[in-house]
Amino acid sequence: LSTVIATQATIEQGETGTMYRNNCLKDENIEFAKLISSKTKIRTFVFNFGYGYLLALHHNKDVNTDSAIVIQCGEGSVALGIFLDNKMQLGRNQSFPECSHLPYPYGFENSLGVFGEHSEDALFFAISVLAPIYNVSNVYIAGSAFEKHIDAIENVKAKLLENADPRLHNLSVTYTGNGAGTYMKELIYLSFDTLVDVL
Repeated sequence: LSTVIATQATIEQGETGTMYRNNCLKDENIEFAKLISSKTKIRTFVFNFGYGYLLALHHNKDVNTDSAIVIQCGEGSVALGIFLDNKMQLGRNQSFPECSHLPYPYGFENSLGVFGEHSEDALFFAISVLAPIYNVSNVYIAGSAFEKHIDAIENVKAKLLENADPRLHNLSVTYTGNGAGTYMKELIYLSFDTLVDVL
């Protein structure tokens, strides 16, 4: 009756489910959910993979999603989550925010998708740019890129404390782990919720 699909390259979530930047296909937008629905005759919803992780954090009583940014880095890609007033912030047509568009000279996908020479600096840049704009008090870092490089996160924390901008001094910066199983579970729950709505 209904199916939910997660992909790292979703720009519009839901029944339109527009995908882009697929390395296997031409660089063009594809209305993925509509395409699958038309072929299978099953109502289809597409969500960004990072959305599942944001759901997992939102449902975790130990995580403060009242005012937070979430930077998910690893597996070759980067996702950004924003929580304000305990609500997940999405763009037009439920689009998922892309921090890869920030003007970082070495590129966020290259620097945070996997750990490398510029990863620590890229993380500092992302936090120092985004935290003051949204006036958040919590930063959560997730994914595999920093899994074996917790020291780099500690270095970023130290740089934030030394920064001239006082708004960066009181940030709580936490590594929440890789958590792939956790957000897959959330997407399964979302599948059930969507199916109930359809019924």
